[in-house]
Amino acid sequence: MCGIIASIAKASSFNNKRRIVQQFDNQRGRGTDGFGFVAVRSTDKRVRFVRAKLESQIIKALSELEETDLIIFHHRIPTSSPNTAKANHPILIENKKLENKYYLVHNGHITNSDELKKDHEKIGFSYQTNVLSHYKTLPNQHYSCFTDSESLGVELALYIEGKKEKVEAIGGVACFLLQVNRDNIAIKFFSFRNSNPIKMYSNQNGVFLSSSGKGEEVKSDTLFELDLSTFKITKRKLKIAEWAYSRDTESWRRKSWEEKEDEGEVLKLVSGEAKSDYIDSYLHVPEVKEKYDKLLELDTEKMELNDELKALKKTEGNDGDKQLLESELIFISKEVSELRAEIYTLIANYNYDL
Repeated sequence: MCGIIASIAKASSFNNKRRIVQQFDNQRGRGTDGFGFVAVRSTDKRVRFVRAKLESQIIKALSELEETDLIIFHHRIPTSSPNTAKANHPILIENKKLENKYYLVHNGHITNSDELKKDHEKIGFSYQTNVLSHYKTLPNQHYSCFTDSESLGVELALYIEGKKEKVEAIGGVACFLLQVNRDNIAIKFFSFRNSNPIKMYSNQNGVFLSSSGKGEEVKSDTLFELDLSTFKITKRKLKIAEWAYSRDTESWRRKSWEEKEDEGEVLKLVSGEAKSDYIDSYLHVPEVKEKYDKLLELDTEKMELNDELKALKKTEGNDGDKQLLESELIFISKEVSELRAEIYTLIANYNYDL
């Protein structure tokens, strides 16, 4: 679990720095082990990019900012990579295949990031968040890791520039993306979420978005695009899948959106959880084992509800019964997402010297 915040000013009275600091304080339970921001200076629209390990460092950097048009802020509980400046957000997505640069902040977990990283490296991308870390229990043994969110950033950048027809990342997503040209001038701001939260409020002086602040929930499965020169907002439908489970193979796999649509709208957000080799290797840790057992119970319950819903839809069943099942599935899906995040956090704390 991480926290993301974006403050976009139309007028100088909309104090971005103050709003960012206040909202971070309100949602600091979402993480204080790694920080970063990207800011657009009002005078020349140029971008400043800062990442830090410590809260004191990032607050100092924020206080030194001149007047800004926009600030995007991130604070994290590390899961896929340790708390180092290099591995923290915002993540810079830059490659000669892209016309522009992108800065990503993301709350969520990309579960097929290893596969995507290999695909991206084949076409010339070099991941910026690669770091060496070591096991607490094996201090002389090092391993390479990266921030899973970088795979999402590459996918979104390729999609936005028309170099891919769809985003292949799988997982829970709430994110902001800043598009910047080669002269370091900010061009557009993007926002997207599937089942992870983003709240928004706005007035005549600006727009404010956050993981858990005031305002209304931003519409899911929609990529919002804000032109920073005209303040014009456009939107398009975008689907980023979450986990799906195949009982036939007893393994994880991704279901195509066509399959999901055949099974009903609810399955775009609801999918089964199953045993992961990654989690399995940490079941000797009592806290992980306890939460993992609960995860399997929820998975079984979810699969049974999915089967019941599919059977009901093949009949002339009562619409009220269908709606009740769909509501139960969505509720369990949120429980599973939160539980999985807790497990990844436990594993990260076990492995990393934070």
